[in-house]
Amino acid sequence: MVVWVAIVAIAGERVAEGCQIVTQPTQADGVTPMVATCRWPEVDPARLTAKVSDFAGYDTLLPHAIVADRVVRVEGDRSLVWQHQTAPVIADREVLLWMRRSTEGACTVVSWTAATEVAWDVAEGRVRAPRNDGSWRVCAVPEGGVEAVHTIAYDPGGQVPGFVVRAAQGGGLDKVLASARAVGAKP
Repeated sequence: MVVWVAIVAIAGERVAEGCQIVTQPTQADGVTPMVATCRWPEVDPARLTAKVSDFAGYDTLLPHAIVADRVVRVEGDRSLVWQHQTAPVIADREVLLWMRRSTEGACTVVSWTAATEVAWDVAEGRVRAPRNDGSWRVCAVPEGGVEAVHTIAYDPGGQVPGFVVRAAQGGGLDKVLASARAVGAKP
């Protein structure tokens, strides 16, 4: 019963952690992207930008979801990053991501996509997540604080029913936003 309540709560649009969260239409591969647009007056733009730009530091940005991470190599303007991810109820995941940082006007954008073309041996008992596409767009706002837009499209792989994935993504996104807001907060 609790799972069904969570599913209803994440459908469409909702507000959490000072963010307007929109669940996008499910794509052909079964992934349901989510977009959170946040206004955080207490967040220092430089602190949040530094944190989301630290590709090997997502385990401290999102300690509830990422157990470990490291930059494997750098190629031009992108970095290949390995992550060990965890979530309740399902086996741990591993993913290789191509991550890059860019600017759009006065905003910083950190984006990533799963490096599906790169082979590696996944640790025993873990599953390779076949899709993890997302971004952070961090902009200082004139009245102080930031506007942060976080997008995520994630497929955990394995044999996880879609309704479990969607329920976990809703609660997981709230934790991601709360963590980003906390680490970016002005001292």
